[in-house]
Amino acid sequence: MQGLWNLIGKVGQGPGKDFAFGIENKVLSPCDEKSVWGLHQGKKRITGDPVSIFVCDAKSASPEEFYLAKTAYKRLKTLRHPNIIKFLDGFESETMLYMVTEPVTPLILFLDKDDGRNSNLITWGIHQITTGLSFLVNDCNLVHENVNIFSVFVGNDGEWKLSGMEYMHASNTDPVAKLPKLQCYNTPEGLKDVVKGSWSTDSWGLGCLIWEIYNGALQSPADLKIINKLPKQLVIHYCDLVCANPKSRSNPKKFLENCTKAGQFLDNDFIKANLFLQEVQIKDISEQKEFYSSLDKNLDSFPKQFCIDKILPQLLNAFEFSDSGSAILSPLFKVGLLLDEPSYQAKILPCIIKLFSSNDRATRVQLLQQLEKFIKHLQPNVVDNQIFACVATGFGDTLPVMREQTVKAMLLLAPKLSEKTVNNQLLKYFAKLQMDEQPGIRTNTTICLGKIAQYISESTRKRVLIPAFSRALRDPFPPARSAGVLALSATQEYYSIEDIAQKILPSICALTIDQEKNVRENAFKLIRCFLEKLEAFSKDSNSTVNNQEKEKEQLSQSSTWTGWAVTSLTSRFYQQQQQPQSPDSSTNSDSKPSELNLKEHKTDVAKQEPNVSVNNQSVYTEAKNYDGGSNLKRNTEDDDSSDSDYGNWGEGDDWDFNDEKSKHKALFISKGEPAEIKKKILTSNIDEQSISNSINMSNDTLKKPVSNKLSPVQNNSPIEKEFGDSWEDTWGDLEDNFNAKANVCTKKDSSEKDLRKELAERRKQERNLQREQVNQEKRGKSAGALKLGAVKKVTDTSDLNWVQ
Repeated sequence: MQGLWNLIGKVGQGPGKDFAFGIENKVLSPCDEKSVWGLHQGKKRITGDPVSIFVCDAKSASPEEFYLAKTAYKRLKTLRHPNIIKFLDGFESETMLYMVTEPVTPLILFLDKDDGRNSNLITWGIHQITTGLSFLVNDCNLVHENVNIFSVFVGNDGEWKLSGMEYMHASNTDPVAKLPKLQCYNTPEGLKDVVKGSWSTDSWGLGCLIWEIYNGALQSPADLKIINKLPKQLVIHYCDLVCANPKSRSNPKKFLENCTKAGQFLDNDFIKANLFLQEVQIKDISEQKEFYSSLDKNLDSFPKQFCIDKILPQLLNAFEFSDSGSAILSPLFKVGLLLDEPSYQAKILPCIIKLFSSNDRATRVQLLQQLEKFIKHLQPNVVDNQIFACVATGFGDTLPVMREQTVKAMLLLAPKLSEKTVNNQLLKYFAKLQMDEQPGIRTNTTICLGKIAQYISESTRKRVLIPAFSRALRDPFPPARSAGVLALSATQEYYSIEDIAQKILPSICALTIDQEKNVRENAFKLIRCFLEKLEAFSKDSNSTVNNQEKEKEQLSQSSTWTGWAVTSLTSRFYQQQQQPQSPDSSTNSDSKPSELNLKEHKTDVAKQEPNVSVNNQSVYTEAKNYDGGSNLKRNTEDDDSSDSDYGNWGEGDDWDFNDEKSKHKALFISKGEPAEIKKKILTSNIDEQSISNSINMSNDTLKKPVSNKLSPVQNNSPIEKEFGDSWEDTWGDLEDNFNAKANVCTKKDSSEKDLRKELAERRKQERNLQREQVNQEKRGKSAGALKLGAVKKVTDTSDLNWVQ
C-alpha cells in the first residue's frame, strides 16, 4: 500500500499526461557545473520532432538554484528574438521544472567538433550573440548579467543562441548575486560600483565569451590579459570590452558597428550572406538575383549543416514565391549535393521536374548546364516519362545555345531513357541536328551519337550508325569530319566485316587526301585498324570467306567463274589469230568452250526445252542477259531498302557506302541502255526472227566493231550473286561472254546484205535509246531523289554540301 502512495506522489510531481514531449537521454557537458539546469534530449510525441528539454529538480538543487531556474523560465517564456533560444513549452510545479526549447547543443561541446572551429561559424556566432545582447540592453533595457560560454547554445542550423537568463534584471534595479561557481565572471568594480542603466556588465561578459571561444573556459579574471590566441583584427575591439574602467567599455551595438566595417573582423562573405537572407523578403528582384548569382562561389567555404538548414530553405522559398528564375539554380544544386538520397528526393526533385517545364530559356539552359550535379538522383522512370519530353523541345529551339546544350545533355540522360525512347524519338532529333546550320552543333551531335551508341538497340544501330557517320565524313566543317572518323573508331565493335569492307572503308579512304592534317591522320589510323581486322578475318580458317572458298572447291575443281572469264577472253584472241585458216577449224575450236559455259548459265526457260539446238541456247542466254536489266532494277531496289536508315537518315543523301554502287550504276547506264528500256525493246521491237538473223553472222563481219555497240548486261548467274555487286569484274566477263557467244553463232553463214540491214536497225535503236536515256536523266533531276534511270553524276565532292 505504501508503494502505491509513493507512485501517486511521483505522478503528481512530474508532468501530466497532457505533456506532449518525451524526455530521453541527458546531455553530459561541463555546463552542469556552471548552470542550474540539466540538459536532456527529447522528442515531440506526435510528430517525433527533436527538442531539447532543460530540467531542474528541487530535490537535487538548492533553494537558491531552484529560484533562479524559475526566474529564467519566466524570462525565457516572454522573450522572442532570433538570437535568443526559442521557448516551445514547459511544465512547472513546486518540485520540478521542465523547459522545452528548440534542439540545441552547448557551445562548449560544439567548439570541440571539427565544424565548430570553422572561422565563418565563429565570426557569425559572435555577430549573433552581440546582436541578441544589444537587443536586450538597448531595446529591452535589461541586463543579462550572465554572458559566458556556458550560457550560449548552438542550433542544428549553426545559429548561436543566447540563454542563461537566471540573473537577468531590469536596468533600473539592483543585480542579483551570482553563485560561487560563477564568481570568476564578476566585473572588477564589483556589485557596489555598478552604474545603474549601464551596459558595462554585459560588455564585460561579452569580452569573457570572446576570450573563452579561443582559449576555453575562463578560470580567473587575470587570464583575460592573455591575448596571443585571439585574431589580430579582433584584439583592439576586445580590449574595449574588458577595459577596467566601466565607463570606457564599448556598448554591444557600438562594438558590432566597429567590427563590421570594411576590412574588420566581422566583414566577410558569410556574414553578408546571412544578413541578406534575413532581409531577403524585402529586397528587390534585381538584388535577389545578384545575391543568388554570387552565392554559388561562396558555398564551398560555408559549413555543410548551415547550408542545409539555413540556405536551402531560403532557396526553395525563393523558387516557389519569387521571380529569381535561373539565378537560384546553381546554389540550389550545389546545396543539394550535401543531402542524402531521401532528403534530395523530398526537397530538390520536385523543383527539378517543375523547372524543366519552364518557358524561361535562361532557366532551361542553366538547368541543362547543371545537369551533372543532380543526374544521379533522377530515377529512370522519372526521366523517361516526365523530363525527356520537356528537354526534347530544346532540339528544335531557335536559339543555338539551347540546341547545343540539349545535345550535350543527352550524354547524361540517355542511360536513363528506355530503349523505345532512344530508338523512336531521340535518333530522329539527331538526324535533323546533323543538318543544323551551326557546324558546332553538327559536330557535337556526331560525338554524342558515338557515345550513346551502346544504348541503341542492335537492329537500329545497323541502320543508323554508318549512314550518320558517313554523313559527318562529308561535312564541310573539318572538326565534324574528324568527329565522324573518331565516332566510327569508337563504335567499331558494332560493325560486321562486310560493313567495314563494303561501306566504311570506301568512305574513309576519301579522307586520306583531306585538306586538314588532323582529319587525314585520324583517317589513316582508322584505316589501319580496319585493315588489320580484315586481314585477321581473311586468315581465320573459320571465317565465312574461307568457308565459301572450300565449298566452291568441292563443287567444281576444274572450272571457276574467273576461269570461265579467262577462257572466254582467250577464245576471242584465239579466233582472231586463226582467222586465215579454214572456217570450219576456227569455229570448231572456239565453239567448244563457249558452248560449255553457255550450258552452265542456262535459264529456267532453256531447261524446260531440252531439245533446243545450240543456236536456240544462244537465243535464250541472250534473252536472259537482257532480262538482267529488270533484275538490276529489283536488285537496286533491294539495296535501297536494305540500306534505308532510321528516321530522316538517308533521305536525299548518297551515303559513302552507296556511292560505289551509284558509280557502277552510272557506268552501266552510260555504256548501255536502262534496264526498263532494254526490257521494253526486247519484248516489242525485237522479234524472234531478228534475233535469229543476228545469230547468223559470218566470221568476216565479226571483225567489224559491231560488238562494241552491244550493250553490256548484268550477269545473273548464281556465281555473281554469291560474290555480291562486283560491277567492274562482271562488266569484263559479260563482254567476253558475248563475243564467245557470237563465235558460236558463226557456225551458220549469212549474207552481207542482211547483216547491213541488221546493223542499220541496231543503230536506229541505239539512237532512240540514247534520246530516251537523256529524258530519263532529266526526269531524275527534276524529281529530286535519285531513282533508277535518273543518273546524278558527281564530279566534285564540294557539291555534297549540307542541306540547310
